[in-house]
Amino acid sequence: MSSNSETGHAVNIANFGIIIMICEGHGAWYNPTNPLIFVVNMKAQLDAATALQDAYMLAKARILGPRNDRAILYEKLISVAKRSVGVLESSEANTGEIERAKSLVRLITGSNVRKKKGAKKRKEGAEERSNSHLGFVMRLDNFVQLQIFYAGNANYAPNEADLKVGSMQNLITDINAMNETVEKREIAAENLLIERNKTFYKNENCLIDVSLKCKKYVMGLFGARSEEAKSVTGIKLRRF
Repeated sequence: MSSNSETGHAVNIANFGIIIMICEGHGAWYNPTNPLIFVVNMKAQLDAATALQDAYMLAKARILGPRNDRAILYEKLISVAKRSVGVLESSEANTGEIERAKSLVRLITGSNVRKKKGAKKRKEGAEERSNSHLGFVMRLDNFVQLQIFYAGNANYAPNEADLKVGSMQNLITDINAMNETVEKREIAAENLLIERNKTFYKNENCLIDVSLKCKKYVMGLFGARSEEAKSVTGIKLRRF
């Protein structure tokens, strides 16, 4: 479910609350036999739905910091990879060694990958998260191979602290930890998203279905064309 519909979920919650207030305003007239549409039970369902939506939005927000931190680390990784080639080229390394380093750097920077024109943007979800994570992991794996290659090559002996093999290993460790943090938080948000969607739209007696039952009862109570019925049927909850 794409993020551009998040406002719609909040609107659904607000509109469900309005329907409850209208029904409560009818006082003793509103007296259904189905417990699902008792005012007290609908209020409880509203509270649970609100809490679930809030938890999901918080989980999404908690991803942003680690994602930004990871982006900074990967920018450093790319910079180190590019600069390291210059160090190797300035040494006594042979052509084959230099080309090996350059090929790994191309994989790290993505400079050998062409973007397809007119490619459609993927929707957010498990598949997109998996593909994104795989891209980060593959880029890091190529950097690991570059670090191992340099560690075994006597010609690679930079004076710059951040280009040294040990510093590259420290960067690898930091990125591995950040990738794990991002992945854990994305999974937590994804699980809440699944639960939210089931509660709102898919489960038996979900938010949408209960609102429809409530509207049917009000129509039966006051008449389908009554002002009372129109006051609730005019409040729309959209199924996403």
